[in-house]
Amino acid sequence: MVPKDCCQLFSFAALIVLLALDDASAQTSAPAVFVPFGAPTEYATPTAPPLVASRSSCGACSGVVGGTTVPQQPNYVGANYPIAGQVDYSNFGANFGNESGCGNGYADGSGLGVGGASYGSGYGGGCPTTGFAQARPQALWYASAAGLYMSRSEPRRVWTTYEGGGGPGANANQLMHTQDASTGFEGGVDLRLGRYFACNRWAIELGYWSMNNFEGSASQTHANGVSSPLQFNDLEVPLGGVAVADFFDNAAEHRLYRENEIHNIELNLIEGRAASVGCSPWSHQMLVGVRYFKFDEDLIFDSLDTSGTWGGNGGLDEMRLSESIQNDLIGAQVGCILQRQLGSRTRLIMTPKFGIYNNHIENRFDLRRGDGTAAAPSAFSAVAGGYPVESSTDVVSFLSEMNIGLQYQASYRWSLFGGYRVVAITGIGLADDQIPQFIVDIPEIADIDSSSSLVLHGAFFGATRSF
Repeated sequence: MVPKDCCQLFSFAALIVLLALDDASAQTSAPAVFVPFGAPTEYATPTAPPLVASRSSCGACSGVVGGTTVPQQPNYVGANYPIAGQVDYSNFGANFGNESGCGNGYADGSGLGVGGASYGSGYGGGCPTTGFAQARPQALWYASAAGLYMSRSEPRRVWTTYEGGGGPGANANQLMHTQDASTGFEGGVDLRLGRYFACNRWAIELGYWSMNNFEGSASQTHANGVSSPLQFNDLEVPLGGVAVADFFDNAAEHRLYRENEIHNIELNLIEGRAASVGCSPWSHQMLVGVRYFKFDEDLIFDSLDTSGTWGGNGGLDEMRLSESIQNDLIGAQVGCILQRQLGSRTRLIMTPKFGIYNNHIENRFDLRRGDGTAAAPSAFSAVAGGYPVESSTDVVSFLSEMNIGLQYQASYRWSLFGGYRVVAITGIGLADDQIPQFIVDIPEIADIDSSSSLVLHGAFFGATRSF
């Protein structure tokens, strides 16, 4: 039978070997000393702190080693450190064992791609915690990459097509609207780069994420032809005086096409230490930053005359209504990183953010025949202007984001994370809202409608590397 002390000694030796194998590339000439995982510590010499015989209370937050406690070391003293001859152990990572004890401990890696200063709990004290990690070189940088799989909320429904022919009940047989050209889930990418500074009290993080363009389409035909409830009266194609309504009513086919483009850039200042109270497994970090968010939308409504074919006759048998709107949001945001330790390597992380933005909106509404000839109000309409109709405005918008997911500390340098993201924007211009009932109403078209909202939501999964 092997003595208990020998078992403990063997366990510690095996642990040292595993850590060395886990992150051999990160080792330096500094001695492999075990120190309490938690608040920054100072040592006059690179030796382990003394063990004491009695177990202390939770408030003292001392780590337990084989039934014996290690007292909490002095907190980092900022300007008084470093001192010649001392060793900086202020940034340890990847703790192992049950980390749900008292205090705050370092663990490199961004929380869900946000906040590289992502921490776990440390000292055990009265809590059943080992809370130890091997001393390692300080990691000042971190980078993460994640894949996104997201969708968007539905726009307002605008009816474009009903049964033509004028027979009994034909007008009531609505066939197609703009939601039929809805978009599904698309992939995207989320990239982050951060650096700790001010003795790891803060981190600065640059983030960029974008989606593949959302695309949707729909088409409609009918034996009696197709017509549009949109009013194209008093519009004509110059140099011939062909009425635009003749292209959209009793037509051979109507088509819809939608495309969205999304980009997001953030620069955040993140609190470097996760604050917790007593033995609570919960901790939090504050953040503040600036964000640029871009959402562009194109919506196209095509019609084909009964006597034509798509792409034939030089486009003379086709008519296109196109709406293109761009939203560029720039503003400030605040938020926090909430963490809940679930085990030795796993934590639940929630990242709510809220910001107020100036949204610069540019809109372009056009109506053209397939050969490129622009339509125009007829002389009898008494409407001034022509197509395209271009306008812009600035409005106040609000953007909120919530990430919730899990982070797993795979090794000292690497962590994996995944979860769900929701982004909600108000005060945004959508293409469907810019289409009036009477297409000849150019002043109404020029007055941009920015009263809509947009929700993006979906999953993410990625990895973080500290260096």
